[in-house]
Amino acid sequence: MIQSGEFSGRFRTLRRSDRALENLQQAIALNPEKYREMAKADTDFGSLRGDKRFQSLLEGRLGLNF
Repeated sequence: MIQSGEFSGRFRTLRRSDRALENLQQAIALNPEKYREMAKADTDFGSLRGDKRFQSLLEGRLGLNF
């Protein structure tokens, strides 16, 4: 079984930022501390760092409209 965080990295690589953010949101809902820290440190999320939705996820606002 593939973990939610792995999905985000794969979709990000394919430049499917909406899907990557949706999967990251799901991963954070499952384990907020683990996946927020992972997203902050993982260079695979570099292309999403300027996205306000990504920033909101890291700040703890999960009720996002995708």
